[in-house]
Amino acid sequence: MLTRTVVVVGAGPAGCAFALAMARKAPGLVGEMLLLEKAVHPREKPCGGGVTIIGERALRALGLTWDDLNVPSVPVHHLRFVYESRAFSWDVPYIFRVIRRPVFDAALAAQVRKRGVALWEQCPVQGMTYEGGWWYLDTPRGTVRARVVVGADGAKGVVRKALRLPNRRHVSRLVEVFMPPEDPLARETVHHHTAWFDFTPIHHHVQGYVWDFPAVEDGHPVVNRGVFDSRVWSHRPRANLADILHTMLRERGVSPNRVRVMGHPERWYDPRGVYSRPGALLIGEAAGIEPMLGEGISFALWYGVTVAPWVIEALERGDLSFADYNARLRFSELGRHLTLRVRLAQFAYARSPAFVRFWWTSLGRFLQVYKYKVLRDMGRENLGLPAAGDWP
Repeated sequence: MLTRTVVVVGAGPAGCAFALAMARKAPGLVGEMLLLEKAVHPREKPCGGGVTIIGERALRALGLTWDDLNVPSVPVHHLRFVYESRAFSWDVPYIFRVIRRPVFDAALAAQVRKRGVALWEQCPVQGMTYEGGWWYLDTPRGTVRARVVVGADGAKGVVRKALRLPNRRHVSRLVEVFMPPEDPLARETVHHHTAWFDFTPIHHHVQGYVWDFPAVEDGHPVVNRGVFDSRVWSHRPRANLADILHTMLRERGVSPNRVRVMGHPERWYDPRGVYSRPGALLIGEAAGIEPMLGEGISFALWYGVTVAPWVIEALERGDLSFADYNARLRFSELGRHLTLRVRLAQFAYARSPAFVRFWWTSLGRFLQVYKYKVLRDMGRENLGLPAAGDWP
């Protein structure tokens, strides 16, 4: 039986960021960590692929640059927000980058190995039990015994199920396609580095938006299009996302039969949720991301940077109950920002069309007023983030 102090389940952005942060903060624990991944990198992962200022800061906190990752990306300089006939623009150079998740995740996994952390791929966790202060994880390569298990295995991960947490179901949905930039909007999206967010489908029960992002695949420009539905109000009718996506494609002159539609769920954060058991805790999408825009990658990285020092402290104290984890997460910069996004989503997607028109007009004016402050601060004060050098 293999024994490790810390076992991380899931080698996506959250799990890799956690492992990298642990290696950076406690190099003596590198040989005592193990990262388990059920697939093999690069593995397919539907995702809009946006890495925002939050993600950029998290990467810097991990000691990584884009040169280190060597991941193709497309910078976005122009945001276009649309609702019915109303529209406004937000032009901020390098406001975010768009990457392809299979390539980005594989690059993070390579950095994990480079730092000396063991990573077992094609090694799903098939069962978990807790006994005598140890977690026992059943895998195809045998049983692994761990003092601490970090669940970073996504919205439907095995760790969350094994912990049997008393949480309500908070799951957003999205569907997306990748295609060549053949129609006029796609060409503008790609050639002018523009990201489009169209909230008009709110009238069709979508608690979110449709998007058009520039992207790159195998060295060629493509456009990533999709529909995000936050489902922050789960009692309301469910939108047919595939139908809405097909309608959106037809409006752009694209035959839906020519593209492959992918979809997946995203769990969003509940400030009142429970995310730990003795010797185990959840991070990233396993715990919950934000439901306003469905920004997953950057928040997953932020989880890893934030939580790793807490695990190190717990190991040093010898207290692995993680009894304070839920409160500590909720009142951290990360938790406060997640909570803010939850409240904004509940506000934005809850009301009548007349109310939506009102807040939409107000939002456009607000963003224009604060545009130059954001340009100056690059999101530091406005996003509730510490300065780059102040990350834990």
